[in-house]
Amino acid sequence: MTNDQWSPMKREEILQKKRDIAERCGPWTSHNYLIADGHYAVDGLVGPDYRLRRIVQIVRDLSARPLRDLRILDLACLEGGFGLELTLHGAQVLGIEGREANLEKARFAREIYQADRLELVLDDVRHLSRDKYGGFDAVLCMGILYHLDAPDLFHFMQRVAEVCDRLAIVDTHISTQDTEKVEWAGHAYWGIRSREHDDEATPEDKLRANLDSLDNVRSFWLTHPSLCNLLRHVGFTSVYQCFNPYEITYPDYVTLVAVKGEPAKLATSPITNECPEEDWSEDPQKNVFQESADWQWPGKPAGWNAEKDDSLEMAADAGHDGHSAEQGSALEDQLAELQARYSDLAAEHSKLQERYLPLTTFTGALRHLSGTALQALRRRLRGHDRTNG
Repeated sequence: MTNDQWSPMKREEILQKKRDIAERCGPWTSHNYLIADGHYAVDGLVGPDYRLRRIVQIVRDLSARPLRDLRILDLACLEGGFGLELTLHGAQVLGIEGREANLEKARFAREIYQADRLELVLDDVRHLSRDKYGGFDAVLCMGILYHLDAPDLFHFMQRVAEVCDRLAIVDTHISTQDTEKVEWAGHAYWGIRSREHDDEATPEDKLRANLDSLDNVRSFWLTHPSLCNLLRHVGFTSVYQCFNPYEITYPDYVTLVAVKGEPAKLATSPITNECPEEDWSEDPQKNVFQESADWQWPGKPAGWNAEKDDSLEMAADAGHDGHSAEQGSALEDQLAELQARYSDLAAEHSKLQERYLPLTTFTGALRHLSGTALQALRRRLRGHDRTNG
């Protein structure tokens, strides 16, 4: 397909305009849409955009209506990639972005694709309200939540729930540690503080750091339980985590879909209606069923649990979990190979740690990087994964 078939602009005109914008506003960093034959927005990066496919599929699957009938809000839309794609599927999209440099790139993409149903507005997402922007069938919170500090992030999610009529997609980093507690609206939330900017950063410095917060020096990353609890507290009736479509991601990154519906009233279990829904605990053991020593499964014979446990122990003692001897031997060989590879990686990690990062863990080291450096590292790793995936 040539440019003439999907854009009124000529290839040379597009590439020159992209160079002009990059000179004024900096290069594209995140949204890698095709801009001309063989040329994508992010220089030097050509590869599948798993994240984009995931988000579009979620909206298509869960909105229960054709995209042409949907009004979608893209918060902190950056270079406009998600809104652009959804508009080309027929949706009406409003993108709100706090940096003019990013909006100029998004307008450029809109012009190339003649995406007339994509509206772009310069504003701080913390100013979001239904009176100002109306309601939306779907709200995209893509990579924004972990850039906000408390209590702004709580007010932000409250406003997201206010303008959301059906779906909110929260694509975000989460904290794997519950080291700090923050209270808001009578609830306790846990997570960690992360750095966005240096303490000495000027407003101009912060504005140029287009992948970090607009002004707050620190941000607050919620734990997974606290984030799920917050979504319920602000009015979403159910929350789901997306695993497919597949996306290369980080261990502390999730895509959650929050649905705003009507609380279900049960006809056959009125006692359940009388019980308030409980919050998720920060203690993983409290979120799973714990069998007591005398627990008896309904409908199972006495001692069934003990027989099951004995069978598992016998399989473990035999060196396999119900596999044949040949399978057990193959698994042992694979385990030995993985252990050897782990030892090599651990040794290499120790050398790097001694040389560059005298900190306890690699994760801990990442948390000591500035927001700009951390985002640059993540972009480099994501670009590497996509190129080699």
